[in-house]
Amino acid sequence: MGLFRIALRNLGRSPSRTALGIASAAAAVLVVVLMKGMVTGIIQGMEENTIRLGSGHVRIIDREYRVRERLLSLQYPVDGFTGEGLAPMTDALKEIPEVEEVVPRLRFGAMISRGEDLRGVQVVGGDPDVERRVLRVDRYLGEGRYVRAGAREAVLGRRLLDRLDLSVGDRFTLVFNTALGALRGYTFTVVGAFESGLAYLDDGTVFVPLDVAQAAVDLGSAATEILLMARNQREVPAMMEEVQSLVESRGAGDRYTAIPWYEHSDIVEWSQVGRRIYDIIYFGILFLASFVVINTFVMIVNERRREIGMLSALGLRPREIRTLFLLEGGLSGLAGSLIGAGVGTALLAVWSRVGILVPGVEALDAEWMYPARLYPVLDVGVVGFAFAAGLLVMVLASYYPARRAARLEPTEALRG
Repeated sequence: MGLFRIALRNLGRSPSRTALGIASAAAAVLVVVLMKGMVTGIIQGMEENTIRLGSGHVRIIDREYRVRERLLSLQYPVDGFTGEGLAPMTDALKEIPEVEEVVPRLRFGAMISRGEDLRGVQVVGGDPDVERRVLRVDRYLGEGRYVRAGAREAVLGRRLLDRLDLSVGDRFTLVFNTALGALRGYTFTVVGAFESGLAYLDDGTVFVPLDVAQAAVDLGSAATEILLMARNQREVPAMMEEVQSLVESRGAGDRYTAIPWYEHSDIVEWSQVGRRIYDIIYFGILFLASFVVINTFVMIVNERRREIGMLSALGLRPREIRTLFLLEGGLSGLAGSLIGAGVGTALLAVWSRVGILVPGVEALDAEWMYPARLYPVLDVGVVGFAFAAGLLVMVLASYYPARRAARLEPTEALRG
């Protein structure tokens, strides 16, 4: 207890140096907390966009469609286990315990006509009620509303609307080939503007009701894919096994394939690499901060040589002198880590709700599904890790100066 009081008193004797040590610890912990929260938010945002906008947790498609997917072919639909239509198949999939949502989607290519302007787009037909939940329409709908079943209504990306000089309430015509090879045109009314920040959606996608899309391309009650959303991402492997077992038991194993979301792109592999790289960066930041503490305490030891000699002469053992300096380093680290963790937690708590707009996302490759608005993740475990790591690094950084102080000979120290 006596050493603790002496350590507190010593920290107050040099406010500027104490403040420098505390500030270095606080800055390091703050940067680690914010970077970890943002990197986790970026990775989770990319994964969520991949799952909700592209692949689902598991995607069921025709095996031949996978080879020709870039052509948006209508010749390889998902129309039930034995061609009986989607309803019996979706009902069976809903019985799988891990499945939360069954999302049939119909994708096809079309040309959008507005006056003399003609532009290629991807049309996505989906069940409006299901898509509202899966696409999280409220987050991305900048104006208007989402489409209604049975109505020739469409939601277009904001950039596409601007390019075609269209507004909510305007009408436009889609020209496309049906599944039977006929050329057809359908006129739709714009009811909403989609603002996801992803170029391929905002600049080239038209959302329409599933039943209208099916009728337009003569595909009956079929779709080009069925997406399955899991209740929990950790349940995806178990859900995959259940889906494959169901498809094979219904005699459709040779026709359909089930693809988990992590095989949809290279996001998972790159995110794991990214996490490892950033873990190294975090420790690098803490390591750099430790140099400030080392230099500060080396200067303190040099300035307090006479005092150290006096303490030794009064009977303080080398181990106690070392402990005294370690306490000073630990108290500085504790204060700095508390400040850094507290400020970082407060900032992440706000940003995780309101998000941070990321400029220039539309220029990135569509495969990466980079979120236009970043929602950093506030993880108590990460904050605790940063706090503990900051404190530990500060204590370790003060060990060398403390050891140096403890090894001073009393007579040499008293001479200064």
